Amino acid sequence: MRVLIIILTMVIVSGTAYSGDFYLSAGPEYFLPMNDYKKSNAACFGLKAELLARATCKFWYGLRVDRLYMKEKDGNPVYTEEIVNKIPVRTPFYFDDVFYVSPVVKWNPFVKNCYNDKLVPYIQGLLHFGFIDENRAKMSRDNIGMEVGAGVGAGIAYTFTWMQRCWMLDLDGVYSMPNIIIQDDAHASLKSLNFGLTIGVAL
Repeated sequence: MRVLIIILTMVIVSGTAYSGDFYLSAGPEYFLPMNDYKKSNAACFGLKAELLARATCKFWYGLRVDRLYMKEKDGNPVYTEEIVNKIPVRTPFYFDDVFYVSPVVKWNPFVKNCYNDKLVPYIQGLLHFGFIDENRAKMSRDNIGMEVGAGVGAGIAYTFTWMQRCWMLDLDGVYSMPNIIIQDDAHASLKSLNFGLTIGVAL
């Protein structure tokens, strides 16, 4: 499955490069857990990066990568029981490592000219491919399956020129459902709100 992610990344990056107008951006991300995430995990920070084609003003597309550094909730009430050397062992359960690679599309129906010192609001959709690991995986599970999900959201971008290069600040929010399509057998359907702020440069 990890090979599929590498192939998908190569295909999208190649397509983006041929567009002739693309931005590479990166920045911090804030993760707010919901439903089953919320039972065992606290809000946390992570990193996100995007390679985004902007050949047209209204429609942008590319590839997004999210890496979340998960935190266990204080007073976590969720436990699992496993047999170790014929002895029942009670272990706290929480998600401790999340990595997504997501094709993303952004559509700007609101502003005609999206270049040269413009605030550009947009709506976006994502298709997540990734791995959602929990703390007990290191002890009892050798393989974590790839999960597939989706996300929808909105954002606002600001483009400007500095040092003879085109730059972009991008603030966005995503309602993420990272395994709504394909789930690992041990996981329920997970949901979160992810907020990110990136700065990017035209390449």
